[in-house]
Amino acid sequence: MFLKLLSTKYQVIIFVLTSLVMANTACSRIPHSAPFTIAEDGHIQYATHDYSEPIIVDDNKVVFAYMANDDVFSSKAWSYDLDKDVATGPIDLGGSRADPHNYPNIVKDKEGYYHVFYGSHSTELYHRKSERPGDISSWAKLVKIKVKATYPRPFIRDNGNIVVFFRESGSDNTFYDYGYIESSDGGKTWSDHRPLINNTNEKVAYVGGVYLDGDDIHICWSWYHSSREVNKKWHYDELSYAKFSFTQNKAFEANGTSHNVPIQIKGVHPIVNEIKQYAEDVTLDSKSRPVVLYADYDGTDDDGMKVAWWDGKNWYIEEFDNKASMSSQRFAHSGNGSITICSDTEAGLKLYQKDGFKQQWKVRNLTELNGRHPVIKADLENNLYHIFWHKADVGHVQYLRSKGLDFDK
Repeated sequence: MFLKLLSTKYQVIIFVLTSLVMANTACSRIPHSAPFTIAEDGHIQYATHDYSEPIIVDDNKVVFAYMANDDVFSSKAWSYDLDKDVATGPIDLGGSRADPHNYPNIVKDKEGYYHVFYGSHSTELYHRKSERPGDISSWAKLVKIKVKATYPRPFIRDNGNIVVFFRESGSDNTFYDYGYIESSDGGKTWSDHRPLINNTNEKVAYVGGVYLDGDDIHICWSWYHSSREVNKKWHYDELSYAKFSFTQNKAFEANGTSHNVPIQIKGVHPIVNEIKQYAEDVTLDSKSRPVVLYADYDGTDDDGMKVAWWDGKNWYIEEFDNKASMSSQRFAHSGNGSITICSDTEAGLKLYQKDGFKQQWKVRNLTELNGRHPVIKADLENNLYHIFWHKADVGHVQYLRSKGLDFDK
């Protein structure tokens, strides 16, 4: 079923506003079962990335941000109205010349405004806010927040405040603590950086996932050892987890053991106390117990993707795919009590789902072709998953709607 094309006169409308380009395009109705190319200008390696939070579900509209393949690693925004079957964008939001780790993130505040954040190694944290609620067509001036930030991840707290988690860094790429800043006035002013995990230049917390549950902050990470590089392969060791809080200066392991904040190196008992353990993401199960997704990484193509489940007393470890790609796995926080994983494997993109750690995995094949760094968002209202990724070494940004949050229904 295809949408009738608009006349040539109205098919593409472009406005230029202070270097901002806006395009509204009518497109074929995006199918549930086949990938759809939304842009061909994505970065060939990092148009999408599992470190970012790039998707918003806003009523019957999905909004997505990605990184372009230009010399300033521009961020771009795209939206699709499911009811009207109309796409808007991509919209250029600006960039920086630092490096291709400029992954954009996007959130919607309590008033409906969109906020995009990005930052590379040793650059300021960049912020841009939409000029109107629910509309990506025009944006306020790009603002540099006066901190050095790497891998920012924004969220909206229950009280409406914007919080941005990131690894602070110096002008010489010196590693500082992992923590967050907070704004109570829609991004006009920001708090000082609140450190949660202490870093040194010898040992750095590489955070795989951040998950907010009310005032609780769930974080999983691996320690990167700069002195342990072998044949120039990265070493991510000692898979770790802790629950932090916005309201108290304590961190808690899954068993309730408490620590002062910021957590010091060797301050938390690792889930897996071994080398080459790469944290991917964290979520909660239907009983509000932490679940950590990670790679048992040996530096080859045979990365063993595993899940660590807290069963109330101990961590239960299981492997679900030994042919999946490291740094290409995400949880879908569907809210239906199931654990759903979007995974980039040798056989293509797949969804894995189960209701508990003693159940069998259910698998849904999405594509037969290998994609890079898939990102996923559950749409509770429309009972589907929105999934974006890019074609390896090409940069074509792909979009797919996978129908049905529960695989059995």
